[in-house]
Amino acid sequence: MPEKEFIIWIDEGRILTWRDIREGEVLAFRVVLLVDIGGERHCVARYDTAHGAPHQDILGRTKGTLEKRWFYQSSYEKVFAYAIRDIEAHAQEYIRFYWEN
Repeated sequence: MPEKEFIIWIDEGRILTWRDIREGEVLAFRVVLLVDIGGERHCVARYDTAHGAPHQDILGRTKGTLEKRWFYQSSYEKVFAYAIRDIEAHAQEYIRFYWEN
């Protein structure tokens, strides 16, 4: 099973995950915090491997992508696991930052 998707439900919304695994190695991934507010879905935090390297996009509601935090020295597998733990632990802070920016 090379690709796997799952949803982690949290009080603030949900974390959507996707990863592509080949021969036991994570080749690409996405971890996204989504919240529904006022009938609209908002992506307020995101980690992925677009642009050829694992990174976190720091997002704002009106300003869009404010910064990219790169993880060049870490494996995709480690960053994938870290991203899930980070979003679970800091969802409220990410949501607050998103709305303030």
